[in-house]
Amino acid sequence: MNSIEGNDWYKHGVYRNNILQAYDVAFFIGKKDFAKENLPFGVKNLLFIGDECYIRQSDFDEMMAIILKKMSFPYLKEYFDGHQKDNENLLTAAGELAKQDYSNAGPQELIAALQRYRKAASEVHHWLWSMEYVNAALDTYIRQAISSAYPSWDSMKIDSFIYSIADASKPLAFQEEIADILADKDIKELYKKYAWLSINFSEGMPFSFEEYQKRVAQMDKSKLKQDIKLKKQHVHEAEKLLQGVQDANLRDLLTIVQDLMWLKTYRIDAYSQSWYLIRNLWKRACRVIGADDTTLKEYTFDEIIELIEHPIPVQRRPDWTIVRQSDTVSLVLGQQSQIKKRIIRSLSLTALQGVGAYPGKIVGTARVILNDREIDTVKKGEILVCNLTNPNYNPVFDKLIGMVTDEGGILCHSAIMAREFKIPTVIGTKYATQMIKTGDKIEMDAEKGIVRLL
Repeated sequence: MNSIEGNDWYKHGVYRNNILQAYDVAFFIGKKDFAKENLPFGVKNLLFIGDECYIRQSDFDEMMAIILKKMSFPYLKEYFDGHQKDNENLLTAAGELAKQDYSNAGPQELIAALQRYRKAASEVHHWLWSMEYVNAALDTYIRQAISSAYPSWDSMKIDSFIYSIADASKPLAFQEEIADILADKDIKELYKKYAWLSINFSEGMPFSFEEYQKRVAQMDKSKLKQDIKLKKQHVHEAEKLLQGVQDANLRDLLTIVQDLMWLKTYRIDAYSQSWYLIRNLWKRACRVIGADDTTLKEYTFDEIIELIEHPIPVQRRPDWTIVRQSDTVSLVLGQQSQIKKRIIRSLSLTALQGVGAYPGKIVGTARVILNDREIDTVKKGEILVCNLTNPNYNPVFDKLIGMVTDEGGILCHSAIMAREFKIPTVIGTKYATQMIKTGDKIEMDAEKGIVRLL
């Protein structure tokens, strides 16, 4: 544990997390997993301290530089196809498992089904994580490509072009749901198709029918119709702009970027939906072991297999850390505060530099939230400050006058939503959630990517 000390660590993400998920993510992102993407090594150092994820900046920079050298249309196409193939394999495996009746399943049948799901899920973890490096490298690469094609353009012109052309190539699940609601699809049909939207990876429970009815009833259909109209207009304008690009290589590159923007969110949807599909399998495991959903997710997969074979009383483990170092993964209990003291350095900043995801200059009040469990605290007219958003943040975007994130690039969910809702946004500041507190007055210049405390 002494080797984790140093000032190179930074908070890379804040997730809805649990031991079951975090341990397997850490376990399946090593050298042999990244070799499937023809990369020389995997994630060397990683800490999941509960919901917070920390990595070393030097490790991140080293991998990003390797991927930047690989950047090309063929590389990105191969990356997209490989990632999507494993997403679909996961959904296929989960769908087949969902067809089975586990109400009386014995230990060995239960273990075999869980192991099949784990094997399919293990194949997507390296893709989920390498997207973090691809996202960062692509930010640099796409700007270089546009600059080469249009040498007279300055950085603001390039950013404006990216804002205009950046759009996911296909509708995402939440957008399909809105279209189905506006088409007056039967509520039972909608529920069957979208009950899983309340799940994030393996965290959370599907909507009950009553919860989903309430969700649909609270939607403003007139506003949704206007949003869809604006979305279609933006898609049409982006397509027209894309077709106007004379450089065929750049046009191909921009097309695959749009595909990757879709994949950035779809990969989370696919994993979340797969977990929904195996819900009856998971419920049976909980019953056999005698634990509730939350408690059992505070155990590793191997521990759960042991508990199915030899059930014993289980207890909550709220204070946990997953440590990955030198291809070794370990679970540490009861030391979160001590570990944080070793890696978190104090900050005395009054300004942050990031990248503009949608332009605008504003002054407003900050609302800092660390994960989507806290979205109900967001009030209309505030500037959201967070690590990074995901689809569970979608209900708050029409409340915001601005957004600042620690992480992100042009592919990220925050950038996509910023452009869709026309919210001045600065992404990739690294330290926004550490420097800014809820209630602080901040000034944003999203054209220059600058955020200041007032």
